[in-house]
Amino acid sequence: MTQPVVWPRLSVTWLEPNVARLLRRLGATAAEVQADPAGVLGRALAAERGLSATSQERLRDLSQQWEALGAELAALDPTLQRSSERARRSALRHFSALQTRALAALAREEDTRTGQLRRLTTHLLPHGHPQERELSFMTYLLKHGPVVLALLLTQEAGARVEVEIP
Repeated sequence: MTQPVVWPRLSVTWLEPNVARLLRRLGATAAEVQADPAGVLGRALAAERGLSATSQERLRDLSQQWEALGAELAALDPTLQRSSERARRSALRHFSALQTRALAALAREEDTRTGQLRRLTTHLLPHGHPQERELSFMTYLLKHGPVVLALLLTQEAGARVEVEIP
């Protein structure tokens, strides 16, 4: 029999002022950077440059147009419906892969932003692990003082939060 959880574990990612500024500039959260650093950078660069080919809305529009075409084909010949759906899924999968590659290419092109992303990754994913698994709360307490303890004590038990240090 497993022992019940007595107190839900609190998960805190500390955001120092410079890290919080970088996240705002990229329009991302710490969790998004931890999950897909290159993707966050690529999306930020694409948005900055107004590249709609890499947007999810563009992919949704393509899917809707393909569905409408499939419906028209099915109205002409019902046996074409399955083939049209397979072709739609295949095309969307390929375009999605192309978008991913395009975002990665944008990320490689931008040296300044890549440096910023490297700093974010070092802060949020030290040694490739989530911050809370590698860095002690004491690190931030010693660096920023009692404000960190006050911020920690305001969090609910079991919460998964990103706390910006003032």
